[in-house]
Order: sequence, then C-alpha cells, then structure tokens
Amino acid sequence: MASQAQQPLTGGCSCGAVRYEISASPINAGICHCADCQRHSGAPFVVWLGIDPKAFRLTQGAPTEFASSSWASRGFCSACGSTLTYRVNDNKDEIDIAGGSLDDPSAAAPRFQIFKKDSPRFMRGFDETLPDKDVEAYFNGLRDR
Repeated sequence: MASQAQQPLTGGCSCGAVRYEISASPINAGICHCADCQRHSGAPFVVWLGIDPKAFRLTQGAPTEFASSSWASRGFCSACGSTLTYRVNDNKDEIDIAGGSLDDPSAAAPRFQIFKKDSPRFMRGFDETLPDKDVEAYFNGLRDR
C-alpha cells in the first residue's frame, strides 16, 4: 500500500500503559464492520492497519491477548481496555493495529471496507445525512446542566 505516512508511526492505549512504534508503511488499511469488531471495540466499525510484524515494536508495556475466535486473537490494554491489535493465528506475515490507537489516526487512511453487511443501518450514508456538531459547545452545554 502506498502511504504518505511519516515513519515511524507511534501510538498506544488511552491510559498510556501500552505504547508502540511502527517503522514501515502499512501493508494495507481498511475498515471492518464485522459483529466481532463491533462487540470488542464498542463501536460500529474499526479501522485496522495491516503491519509487517517485524516493523511493529512495543516501546512500553504489552497488550493482553484474548482468543476472540478459533482463528484469531485480539490485544487490548488490561488497564484501560483500549483495543490495540488483531492477529490471525495462521498469518505470521501481518499484525493489524487499531487505527484509532495511533497518535495521529489520520496518518494512514483506510482504502477499503469489509463486512459492510454487518454495519448498523444508521451507518448507511451517515457522512451525508448527519450534521456536524460543535463538540466544544455540546460538552460545555452538558457541564452547564
């Protein structure tokens, strides 16, 4: 995958207990809408970056691994629960990194989507139909209650 991402890419979990570095451009980057990704992330989809495992290095802590199926495992921070990695057991040539765990999530844009049929109905056309909301005003309004 041709990527304009600056190397190395860095990222980690929400609490900072797990940090990593990626020293090569992603092999691929895509959005997964499958039901498993929805359940594990708590979101309607996950952006995954396929990385050569030799280009992935933990710089602090380590994810806890969970066998989420008979063919794959997921890594997450045991302290804060952040979704971090996905590995297909029989594929030693790739580890998937959760795009939202990058310090700059826009560094590697998705190029495809999978399991779109599993996507919640409200996701269909959401970019075009939902208005942008001023997040700062929204949260300030909640604080004022």
